[in-house]
Amino acid sequence: MFLISAPSQIQKSFAQIENIDSIEIEIHGWDKIESESSDVLVLDVSFVNNGEASIDIFTDYLILIDSQKQSVSPSSYLELKDEGFFILFEDCTNNSTFSLMPGLSQNENLCYKIPKDAKSSFSMEIYNMLPDLCAEPIFECNSKSFSFSLQAQPEKESSCIEKLGEDQVIVMTDKDDYDKGDTISVYGCLSEEAFTKGVNIVLYDPNGEQIESSTFVPNTDRTFFQEFEIDEKFGLNGTYSVEVDAGGMYSSSKSFVVPEFGPLALIVFGTSLGIIFLGRNLKPIFSQ
Repeated sequence: MFLISAPSQIQKSFAQIENIDSIEIEIHGWDKIESESSDVLVLDVSFVNNGEASIDIFTDYLILIDSQKQSVSPSSYLELKDEGFFILFEDCTNNSTFSLMPGLSQNENLCYKIPKDAKSSFSMEIYNMLPDLCAEPIFECNSKSFSFSLQAQPEKESSCIEKLGEDQVIVMTDKDDYDKGDTISVYGCLSEEAFTKGVNIVLYDPNGEQIESSTFVPNTDRTFFQEFEIDEKFGLNGTYSVEVDAGGMYSSSKSFVVPEFGPLALIVFGTSLGIIFLGRNLKPIFSQ
């Protein structure tokens, strides 16, 4: 007896994502639902189509890979519910396929069941076809990888909202002090009124000069999460600040410290080191 696959299954198996090089992916936030045997990682992911034509995305083609090269496919709400996870219907996307329009961004919640020993560094691999087919030499399989880390977890929406009080914006950082090469994670939440405004984030150096700014769309639960790398822009020694502004009406800021690095710091360090070594070799010119 022969088993014949349904036409829809065959069509999906050979469907391809066109122009994956035009797709950009960013992780805006995450949550972890734990159990005794495994955990579920819930990712708030934004997809951007930088191309000129719409692109159909198949969620089965989005593979999560941890630092130990363990790979998992997305799980649906019903699959996780049947396995006993306490998870809400809206936690996981119900779209097996969605379309990205040119120049627009779309957010989706993706759920991945991960091993208990999974580390905090991951990459998301998007394939142009069903990943299982990539092992077959007859198919031309392409992929694009996006790396991210879960070292700094945003506060739960409920606790952040509870802290708002009369404030309209709360902004926090994962640490108070950073070194060169670190990633600063900025997160917080907005009031219902501030949430309706466009949101900007601005970084200021110790002299009050603006060194970076961007506009972002907060999550639907009124939380936000942004990351910046401590690079050459942070060359001054001192206290920096990050400000989150909602529509020019409501704002909040948080300070953090970056030690001096760069050419001046190296010159000072090298000069001091030279004096130390020179001092060890000095001999008195006059002796009695």
